[in-house]
Amino acid sequence: MIRVDQMKATSADSRHSIIVIEDEDVVLKTLVRLLSRTYDVQGASSLSEAEGLMRISTPSAVLCDLHLGDAGPEGIVESLNSLSMSQRTVFMSGGAFAASDQYSFEHLPGPLLRKPFDPAALRAILAQVIAQV
Repeated sequence: MIRVDQMKATSADSRHSIIVIEDEDVVLKTLVRLLSRTYDVQGASSLSEAEGLMRISTPSAVLCDLHLGDAGPEGIVESLNSLSMSQRTVFMSGGAFAASDQYSFEHLPGPLLRKPFDPAALRAILAQVIAQV
């Protein structure tokens, strides 16, 4: 687990919190570093680790890769739904897409960013998700 700051904001610190779920260590560290300039960020390298974090403290938003070592898209969405977090999630995916993946991607409860993506686009979409909370 990568912990940049505390998840809960105090009255003196009104920064929103983000959990990044990504099983590629280099990508996880890069995203945590990038987002920590604006948000309190925690990183998780698996869905099970992220579920534990979300049970402790509800983040403002989640940034989640759709292909994790311990879960695929359906399992990820099911888990986020059970934690009432699917509407606060920005999904991300890279690589080639099969026709069946495209169908499921179109039915995600939150926006999808395809890797590689522009950091400004990531910040903008996270701001939109947080504004809806």
